[in-house]
Amino acid sequence: MYTNHVIVPNIVSLTPTLFLTSMETELAMIPSTSTDPQIPCFVPKEEPILDSQPNTPSQLLRKVPACSICGADSTGIHFGVDACAACSAFFRRTVVLNKVYICSRGGACPISKDANGQKCRACRFKQCETSGMDKTAVQHRRDAIGKYSAGVKRECSPIDMKTSASPASPSPVQSQSEGSVLEDLLEKHNCLMKKRKIFYSNKGCEELFHEGDLDIVELTNYEECMYQLWRIEPRLAAEFVAENKHLLKIDPKEKAKLFRNFVILRQAVEEPYLTWKFGGLDKGWWIMPNRIYFDINQGEKYWKTGIMNQLKLTHEQAKGLFVSSFMSAMKTISTQMKNLNLHEKEMIALCGLTLLDPTVATLNPKCKEEIWRIRDILIKDIFNLYEGHEDPELRMAELLMILGSVKTHALKTLENMHLINTFQLIAQDQMFEDICRGNKYNDTDQIP
Repeated sequence: MYTNHVIVPNIVSLTPTLFLTSMETELAMIPSTSTDPQIPCFVPKEEPILDSQPNTPSQLLRKVPACSICGADSTGIHFGVDACAACSAFFRRTVVLNKVYICSRGGACPISKDANGQKCRACRFKQCETSGMDKTAVQHRRDAIGKYSAGVKRECSPIDMKTSASPASPSPVQSQSEGSVLEDLLEKHNCLMKKRKIFYSNKGCEELFHEGDLDIVELTNYEECMYQLWRIEPRLAAEFVAENKHLLKIDPKEKAKLFRNFVILRQAVEEPYLTWKFGGLDKGWWIMPNRIYFDINQGEKYWKTGIMNQLKLTHEQAKGLFVSSFMSAMKTISTQMKNLNLHEKEMIALCGLTLLDPTVATLNPKCKEEIWRIRDILIKDIFNLYEGHEDPELRMAELLMILGSVKTHALKTLENMHLINTFQLIAQDQMFEDICRGNKYNDTDQIP
C-alpha cells in the first residue's frame, strides 16, 4: 500500500510481542544519495526492476542505460552524462568540497559496480572526468552539508519509466511553505531545553537567563526526580508533539496515539545519548533528561543515606529491575552512539523517527498515510544532513541500526513503568497510567 514511501526500519508501537525485525534486510533498501540538483525517489525492494534479467517482461518494457562511470543502471543524465545516483553524488561532493584524491596503485584501478571493496576515489573521479562530467554544472551555491535549496526537486525513479506513456501523478513532495521536518524538530527541541532549564534549575534566578545547558547533578531526592521524569517530562513531550507544525492537521485522537508511543521511545533515545555525551560511560553514571545522574557503581549509598526510601524497594530489588536495564542500554545504545560520535542533530533526528511512526497500533489509514508522507520528508532531511559526509549511505545505515537497541530498551522501560504503576511506587497520575496502557485499545473499546 505504501510502496512510494522511503523504506526504513519500522519502529512499531510498544507492545512486547512486536519487535523490530529484519533490520539487515530493510537497511539494504537504503538508497544511494544523489546530490546533483535533484533528490532521488526511493524504490522499494519488492519492485526488482533494476536487476531485471534479459528477456523478462520488465526488461523488454524498457532498457535502462548504463552508468558511464561504473556500469550500474543509470538514473538519468547527471552533469552531462548518463550516471547512477551514487556516482553523481560522488562527483558533486568532490567538486563542491574541492577534494583531491591520490591513487596508491598507479591510477589504473577498476571502477565497476561488480568490483570488490570500496572504489578508488582517485580513479573514480578520473573516470567521471573522462566520461565527460561537467564540473561547471555543479551548483556550488548549494550547501554541501546544510539545507535544501529552494529549487530542489524529486528525481524520477526507474519505476516511473515503466508508465512513462501515461501522465505521472504528483508525488507528495515537500513544499517550500511546509519546510524541513528536521529543522522544525530542532527548533522544538531548543524550546524544550529552555523549558527544562526553567523547571529543573536548582540555582538562583540569574541561572535562568544564562545561555547553555543545565548542569549535571547527582541524585539527592528520589521523589522530586521521579516527579520531574513522570509528571513534567511527559507534558513537555506532549507540547513538543502538539506544536509540531507538520502534525497540526492530525486528529487529536490519532495524535494521542503517536504521543503514547513516542514518549517512551524518546526517553530510550535521549537518556543513553546524554549518558554518553556527558561522560557517563566512563564514570558509570546513568544520566536522565532532567540532568540528574544515578551512580551505578555506588548505587547502595542511595539506600544507606535514605534517598531511595520512597521507592519501597531494596537495593538488590532495584538493581535487578532498573539498574540492569540502565547498564544494558549503556552497553548497546550509548556505545553505538559513542562509536559513531553521534551529534545532537542526529539524536533529534532519531527522536523524530520514533515520533513519525506509521506502524503505531490503531492509527487510522488516513493518519498512517500522512505520517508516511511526513516521515519521507524527514528521511530526505537526514540524507541532506549527510550530503557532505564521505559515505552518507553508510552513515545513514549506522544511524538506523541504533533504533533496534532503542526498541529493546523502550520495551524494558515500559515493563518497569508497569511495575511502578502497579505497586504505586510514585504518586498516581492519569497521564502516567495512560502512557503505561499504551495503544492497546481501539477508540470504540471500553478502557478499564
